[in-house]
Amino acid sequence: MLAAAIAWSPPAVLAQQPEGARDVRDAVSTPDGAACLGRGDVAERVAQWLGRDVVDGALSIVVEIADAEERDVAFVIVRGDEVIARRRFPSLPSACGDRRAVLSLAIAIAIDATVLDALGVASSEPPPPSRLERSPAAAMSADAARPSPPPARGVRRRVPAAGRRGSRPLRFVAVAYAGASAGLLPVPALFGGASLELRIADRWALRVGGHATAITDVPLGRGAAESQLLVGRGDGCALVPVGVLGIELCAGVLAGVLEARGRGYTHPASTRLAAAWALAGVGIAWPRGSPVSLRLALDGLATVVRPSLVVEGAAGQVLATRRGPIAAVASAVGVAVSLP
Repeated sequence: MLAAAIAWSPPAVLAQQPEGARDVRDAVSTPDGAACLGRGDVAERVAQWLGRDVVDGALSIVVEIADAEERDVAFVIVRGDEVIARRRFPSLPSACGDRRAVLSLAIAIAIDATVLDALGVASSEPPPPSRLERSPAAAMSADAARPSPPPARGVRRRVPAAGRRGSRPLRFVAVAYAGASAGLLPVPALFGGASLELRIADRWALRVGGHATAITDVPLGRGAAESQLLVGRGDGCALVPVGVLGIELCAGVLAGVLEARGRGYTHPASTRLAAAWALAGVGIAWPRGSPVSLRLALDGLATVVRPSLVVEGAAGQVLATRRGPIAAVASAVGVAVSLP
């Protein structure tokens, strides 16, 4: 009878588990579309640091991300309507794995100070939390305005570079691309090029670059003009984050020269003509905030300076002429690399 009672007794670990506990994954919330600090990834690392998959059922862990690179991050831990911990990291490491480890360790320590003991670091007794009659979002906003608390004794804190807060306010991005156009030349043409962007707080971008079309035959009279467009581009863009995508809304100008050489005529000649367009376009970057990303772009162009190809006879009379379209469209795909 004694053996039967032992066999049916519940394991001791279940008897010690607090009532109302819930899975860490249900307690953690992060912004939708986070590329590195997603809810599942952060919750998994928190559980690893804690050494268990459950926390107090009244706990909620709210993670806020302030920049596209996911390096300016804060979290608030709430039990019911009481804020028990809050912390802000203005400059987490650039590597995704390190960034995730730092954030999850800080959350685990805030939940259970014995995590420090497991790491062999002496922990100090934290002050009792104050009851705040405001929402977690309001508490986080207030915390962002004050400096982060000093680290516990024995913990070495990573100090950001002088003058740096969060992600870099200015950074350069190099882009190489290729695409197809209709309307830049009198006939459809392929092109390739490169550009350099100055990104301002990941909200605005100034871009300069240039591209060239492939040498393309434009039929003209009884012959053809071997034509190539060489242009420079300058535009400004508004950057809109949408989940893991970065949307670019751009406007600018495209200007350069059309070089053409006659072929199939009695006396072929070469010419160089000015050309210019006003442009508006939309672009997509994926994944947003990554050091290397894929770019897709679609531009609409209105012709400002229209080049004309002309074939003249021996006496100077016009035998054939062809002007560029009044509007054009161009699409491109490319790769963008954030410069150090």
